Amino acid sequence: MSSSMKQRMILVVAVIAVGVVMLACAGGTLLGRKAEPTSTPTKTPKPTFTITPTPTETPIPTDTPTPTFTPTPVTPTNTPVVYTATPTPEPPTDTPVPTDTPAPTNTPKPKPPAAKWSIVEQRLVRVGEDAQTCEGGNLQIRVMVIGPNGNQLSGVWVHDMYSGQDQVTGNVESPDWGPGETKFEYGQGGGGKLCITTGQGGPCESPYTRDMPCFDPPPFEDMWAAGYCNCCGSEAASNKELCRQIYDAHSESNKCVGWWGHYSWRVVFKRNW
Repeated sequence: MSSSMKQRMILVVAVIAVGVVMLACAGGTLLGRKAEPTSTPTKTPKPTFTITPTPTETPIPTDTPTPTFTPTPVTPTNTPVVYTATPTPEPPTDTPVPTDTPAPTNTPKPKPPAAKWSIVEQRLVRVGEDAQTCEGGNLQIRVMVIGPNGNQLSGVWVHDMYSGQDQVTGNVESPDWGPGETKFEYGQGGGGKLCITTGQGGPCESPYTRDMPCFDPPPFEDMWAAGYCNCCGSEAASNKELCRQIYDAHSESNKCVGWWGHYSWRVVFKRNW
């Protein structure tokens, strides 16, 4: 039997008990009224028994059912479907067969910048030039420095490797010498090898000249080019091999060529830019 049924039966029993007590009280009152002539003391009514209702049991909570989710129907809207076309890959094309690579053309290489200085002349002075004779000369090197247009340049320093001299153009006070000229003079056994320097005592900024002996016999080719074989007679002047034999002999009986003496040279430096 469930607890709720028990509670209902207990309430019914209690109500019935209360009703019986009330009917008994009412019946006693009616009987007393009929016997009024005899003054009989009334009984003190006994205290009525009040039934205290038995406390009901607190119902044990039952498991609350989990509410079920009822989906709310959504009215579908007409959403347009966007169609994106996927590009179809093109079939691979035939790979071209490599052709013969043309041979590279001869691309001209850029020219390096021109040197600042160049030597345009370095020669033995000829017989009859600058007071040179078959028997002697000035034992000197005469230097001229010119610009790109051939004009003489003054104030240019020139250095001799062997003697250590430094000379500057324009320092010769003579009407026979130009503003771009200077000279190096030597004694016995002298000679020079020259270059243009950045200044007095400075480093060379041009190439060095060749060796130019002023006392010892210059090389035979220089002697031949300068006409020294003419000093040995007409036959040696026209016969190079004969003149060479005389040169190589260095005979005291024939000092016309290849003998120690006084020789002079000429040098021209040119500035290129």
